[in-house]
Amino acid sequence: MPDTASTNQQRLEQLKAFYTAGAANDRGYTLFDLWSKPDSWLERSHMFIQWMFPLTTASAGNMYAPVLDDPTINFLRNNARAQDHLVRSFVRFCALLGLKVINTEQGPQLTIGDNFAERKTDWFTFDSHNNARITRVLTSLKLLGREDLAKLMYEGLLKLMADEPGCGIGEYAVGRWREAK
Repeated sequence: MPDTASTNQQRLEQLKAFYTAGAANDRGYTLFDLWSKPDSWLERSHMFIQWMFPLTTASAGNMYAPVLDDPTINFLRNNARAQDHLVRSFVRFCALLGLKVINTEQGPQLTIGDNFAERKTDWFTFDSHNNARITRVLTSLKLLGREDLAKLMYEGLLKLMADEPGCGIGEYAVGRWREAK
């Protein structure tokens, strides 16, 4: 159970430790725990994303999630371990969608992963809660200094939508992604 008595300032301190020192979030999970969870668990859980990709606005889905302030944003932007963990969280989130990041001569690219056929039914073929998760990820990446990853994801998703048959993602979701990136 989450610590319902904690203040946002306490949650922000917990977030810093979660991202840099292996501390647990409000549900008792570390980043390492979340990275190792199977896709099915992450798909059903609606409480991990707010800690993995925090924002400056309160979450409607998790009232105990930290709400970023400027000092915490600066800390996470300037801490090498936090930045490494943010990249790893991004890669894990992409895997949840059935995507992977590959390095090419032109730089990193977002492409279909080995599990795309299985995972696309949870997000690509219709508008789902995962489209809101993508918006959160894009926004958080940008806030935390990884505009490069936000751009990679946004452009990769647009290319995927154009190239891959069966896309059911609506213009509303794409518009939110555009605003977020």
